[in-house]
Amino acid sequence: MIQRNLKTRQPQPLIDNWCDLHFRQGKGWANDVAEAAYTQVSECGSSSSIGNVDEIVILENVLGDRRAHRPGVELKGPVYFADSN
Repeated sequence: MIQRNLKTRQPQPLIDNWCDLHFRQGKGWANDVAEAAYTQVSECGSSSSIGNVDEIVILENVLGDRRAHRPGVELKGPVYFADSN
């Protein structure tokens, strides 16, 4: 779930939101994969020559894509599972 700034009520940037979900003060990263992914995300954002970087594109490039899900972003839409009968 995307968090909101308590003062402005504006949605938090996606990369910051992803980081908040995988990093805890005093405990560190949830795992080594999350730490490596954040390093890649940071490098993509800082190496971009474009002023306004599309965070969704960065997260998709680093975290990949799954069926019906954009890791770090959202569900893509309604998910229909085949009947197992």
